[in-house]
Amino acid sequence: MNKENLKSQFTFETENYHLKFYLSLILGLICLLIYSLTLCPTVAGGDSGELTTVAYTMGIAHPPGYPLYTLLGKLFTFIPYGPVAWRMNFFSAFASMSASLGLFYCLLTITRNSWASFLAASLFSFSPLIWRYSVLAEVFALNNLLIILFLFWCCRFLLQSYNYKKEETIRSCYMAAFFFGLGLTHHHTFLLVSLPMGLTCLIQQRKILLRPKVLFFSFCFLILGLTPYLYLVVAALRMPVISWSDTSTWNGFWHHFFRKDYGTFRLGAMDEKRQLLQGMIFYLRDTPRELFYLLAPLPILGIFQLWKKVEWRPILWATVSSFLFYLIVFHAMANLPLTRPLFYQVHIRFWQAPNIFIFLWTGIGAYYLFSNFKKEKKVLIPYAVSLAILVQVCVNFKNEDQHENWTTQKLGKMILDVMPNKAIFLSMGDVYTNSIRYLQQCEDYRSDVHVLDRELMKKKYYTTLVNKYFPDLNIPGTSYRPSAADGASSYHLKEFLEANIDRFPIYAANFKKDSYETNDKRWQGTYYRIPYGLVHRFYRKNVPLDLKRYIHDTDIILSNMKLTQFHNVHEGYWEELIANDYENAPYFRARQLMYLAQDNHNQMVLREVIPLMEDIAHKMSNPPWENYKLLGAAYNWLKEKKVGDIKNMLNAWAKYLELAPYDEHDRLSIEKTYKLFSTKLNEFMVKNSHIKNLDNVGVGHQEKADHIYRPNSKAIKAIELPDPVSENSHKVQKKKKEKLSKNFQSK
Repeated sequence: MNKENLKSQFTFETENYHLKFYLSLILGLICLLIYSLTLCPTVAGGDSGELTTVAYTMGIAHPPGYPLYTLLGKLFTFIPYGPVAWRMNFFSAFASMSASLGLFYCLLTITRNSWASFLAASLFSFSPLIWRYSVLAEVFALNNLLIILFLFWCCRFLLQSYNYKKEETIRSCYMAAFFFGLGLTHHHTFLLVSLPMGLTCLIQQRKILLRPKVLFFSFCFLILGLTPYLYLVVAALRMPVISWSDTSTWNGFWHHFFRKDYGTFRLGAMDEKRQLLQGMIFYLRDTPRELFYLLAPLPILGIFQLWKKVEWRPILWATVSSFLFYLIVFHAMANLPLTRPLFYQVHIRFWQAPNIFIFLWTGIGAYYLFSNFKKEKKVLIPYAVSLAILVQVCVNFKNEDQHENWTTQKLGKMILDVMPNKAIFLSMGDVYTNSIRYLQQCEDYRSDVHVLDRELMKKKYYTTLVNKYFPDLNIPGTSYRPSAADGASSYHLKEFLEANIDRFPIYAANFKKDSYETNDKRWQGTYYRIPYGLVHRFYRKNVPLDLKRYIHDTDIILSNMKLTQFHNVHEGYWEELIANDYENAPYFRARQLMYLAQDNHNQMVLREVIPLMEDIAHKMSNPPWENYKLLGAAYNWLKEKKVGDIKNMLNAWAKYLELAPYDEHDRLSIEKTYKLFSTKLNEFMVKNSHIKNLDNVGVGHQEKADHIYRPNSKAIKAIELPDPVSENSHKVQKKKKEKLSKNFQSK
């Protein structure tokens, strides 16, 4: 009898071992296969270009530096297949696959149920957030892996200590200490998960952990895990081309480590209010989608089961405390405006860490569910698990498929192709700067262009880098400060232009109204800038622009900017940001041509601009109200107007009044003008109704019959540089309007 029992137990354990092995193998292969099929083939948006370039060139990434990611990523750049960006994207896929296997074995350690563990790990792998950051180069896949490894060893520690396995408990303690240190060398949010979990282990087993020998070796393993940070010091000594800070100095290292450029206890470098309550509500609202809603009750069952089993209760306290601590502290520090889609997508990336606990509880809930199946129905478990995984993959496949996403690479090439040889490009923004960094450093594409990051130009260390890699440039100070006074050690844009524009063509991107450069207008007295696609080129005001050549060149540029090339554009994604810039580029070109035509009194160019702006109004999905305002002004600036031109002008301003904000500074004047001359035009049409093709009837020269209100040019140009219209200006316009009205009545 005893022999039969032993034989039966041996057979069960052998079969269970084989099931674990085959399921883990299937899980790993499925993850790698589907991630590879949906992998982004080149550089992606956001930080992807920077992280890829830093790993390839062994540089220093943005704070806190990500030394572990850089070192591991460098190994993947040696894969003899595909471009560098694909290899780094595959690094994320490999890290996510490893994280899924880690979660599988973590659940096996707790439940001893292979199918429940397989279900939870698979659902985790193909949940929207995890999948999204598994197919492009980002730091989150590796962060998930480190969190799961730390969780695995903490769970083993708690279970082994409950079962009085002293040696195994201490070994698990050392491994947890090592991964605690290793996790801190990657992403700071790791601390929000590991700190409450580590404290729970300490409280539960303080007699073991507070022994001097255990404390000493735990500390040694912790320090061992932190050693990748030495890379930042060593890398800074050779001043790599992509380097955010001088981390070779004591102050520079800690400045970078504590993210002081962004704010140590803030998510973004902006003065927005914290989003604790709103962020928590959004998390609770969106999390069920990660389990395609139908399986959302499973985590609740899992928490119930953890409470039910006494030996699992320490795991309950550890995971729940980490989950709540992360959500509360993270959302208390998060200061991105969640009402803006792009910032919302940036924010929710950080929900991947607490979602790990959701899927851990899902696996335990599945174990509870499967254990209550009747014996004859347990044969259905593999089919139910396979169906759930298949549904998860099918539901999310289309949205997360990035295998045709060339958007960011095309953006970088298009920007670089606009510029002539040896040009200077003053870049700004992650999408623009990082895509170009990647192309120049990793693919050696247009490396002749001098690319300067205006954000990093504020640092004195960056000036040293520029002098090393671009010795032919003249940097007129120690750091770029738009608010710097003339003659100060720092310099502003006008000083930079004066030092370099005679030797290099200078381009720039993203001069936005809300940037720190808004108040620096000193350069505008001597220089002006005009758009070439997505970038602007600076010219001296005393240098005439060849309008025919400009129109010809920009026609070629805009013809290559086709919205049809964009793949999988969703609200808030980086691709949507690029698509919006593409769509707005024709408007900015037409607006600039209109200004030039008006300034140079060029009626021929003005006649060419009007169809362009009409075309924009019809083709853009959401034309800006400024387009209609300027379109109406363009018709008004025509010297030889026809009745049809006046109708079109009033139609454009009618659309402007519908879309423009109520506090727009020209709205009141245009509204009064619109009402007045709509009435006058109707009277004119009634009196002359006997004339055929009335729209083609001319109304005389502007000087003789300017009966339509013309906003002054400063007010129109104020769209780009807001400046309220003075009371005197309104008085002058009022007098002009009265005089023109009398002229119209007399005619």
